[in-house]
Amino acid sequence: MFLTRTVCLLLLLSVAGTVLARSNFRAYSGAPGTLGSCASSCHGQSNGTVEITGFPESYVPDSTYLITIAAVSGQSINNFNASVRVGTGSTNAGTLSNGANVSTYNVAQETNGVHFSTNNHTSGTFNWLAPAEGTGTVRLYAGSFQGTNENSGQNSEFVLVAEEDVIEAPPGLATNPSPPDSAVDVPVMNTLLAWTAANRANSYEIFIGLEDAYWSIGSTTATNITIPDVLNYAADYVWRVDPTNDFGTTTGTTWHFSTEAELPPLPDQVANPSPANGAQNVPVTLTLVSWGAANGAESYQIYWGLTSTPDYLGAIPMTNFVMTNDLLFDTMYYWRINSVNQAGVTEGALWSFRTEAQSALGDQPLAIEFVVSPAYPNPFNSSVHIALSVPVADRITALIYDRLGRAVATLADNQPFASGITLLSWNAQAHAAGTYFLRVESSHNAHTQRLIYLP
Repeated sequence: MFLTRTVCLLLLLSVAGTVLARSNFRAYSGAPGTLGSCASSCHGQSNGTVEITGFPESYVPDSTYLITIAAVSGQSINNFNASVRVGTGSTNAGTLSNGANVSTYNVAQETNGVHFSTNNHTSGTFNWLAPAEGTGTVRLYAGSFQGTNENSGQNSEFVLVAEEDVIEAPPGLATNPSPPDSAVDVPVMNTLLAWTAANRANSYEIFIGLEDAYWSIGSTTATNITIPDVLNYAADYVWRVDPTNDFGTTTGTTWHFSTEAELPPLPDQVANPSPANGAQNVPVTLTLVSWGAANGAESYQIYWGLTSTPDYLGAIPMTNFVMTNDLLFDTMYYWRINSVNQAGVTEGALWSFRTEAQSALGDQPLAIEFVVSPAYPNPFNSSVHIALSVPVADRITALIYDRLGRAVATLADNQPFASGITLLSWNAQAHAAGTYFLRVESSHNAHTQRLIYLP
């Protein structure tokens, strides 16, 4: 319903000094929060009447209304200012746009105002796009001035109220699904579904299914719900949200997601340690610690130390690691190997062994025979390490050869080595990927092994 509303109120503002007519001033409509004057003088003397029509008593959200301002008696309208605000506050309600003889303007505290494009018209029009649903009551504020100077014409001020229409229709659609449409690797347990609220919805019925065979998983007034059941692994699901209000139910958009692949079972526990659990008199020159492969394991976590809560050293894909330093005499060592795969970690048993008592020859460990340990790691991606066990002082040569038999690196060149355990290392980052050969020679022995460099 549209109203014709006429207001003929004098604006009683006292201004020191000369008072200007402000007939072309980009000013304020008189809405809450604005500062300044309307497009009118405060000293009009002649009679006159201005009407504003087309602003509804109740508005439909997101609808456009043509509003007219006109002088129905007295002189033409020199100029006017108007804006529309939410409630009794200063927030703009909807959007004003140009019409006949009218243009929009933007100044501080009046960021969507309208006034005459040029002065002195008997009428003008402008458009109001009503705000979105849920805005509530809005007010049109306007001030006008009829006359040609500060001492003639009528000042008028308007405040028109419009209530939001209740739309007697089912709600709109829920949007912005989470998981997003076509999402993958969605968890199968405690899966949360969420969405953006639908216009006019009071509650939501949620459906989920396989191959469009839907079943309800409940209703809620919230915009999310946790699926009460555990979903199938590696399955394609469809789901939808049906918004509901007093006027009906809207069938929601069909969304899709795929669940995560099923994880393998946890790996078995590691067994068959070397040195054996509880072993005694283990040589302090121990070079290699190993264990049996655990079924389902992809890597192994190493724990090692002198207490029953050994320290974490790292994870490796192999079932052995090289000791780079001699052990302590007559000392209890504790260690544990955890097996790991995508499903998680299986903690290994705590093992221990005691090393031999101190040798009568002193603190220096003696090797029994000349041994070159397997390179570690191998294949490798930067550096590789090789432990040498030297029984008596000797001169050692250690060279790296490529596949064409060319020496590409020297680790030792007829170098004297004391008896005991020595660690050699080679950093291959300056070389091309591929297969290389390590050749180690002593006075009485020679050893060759293949190395694979994978940067």
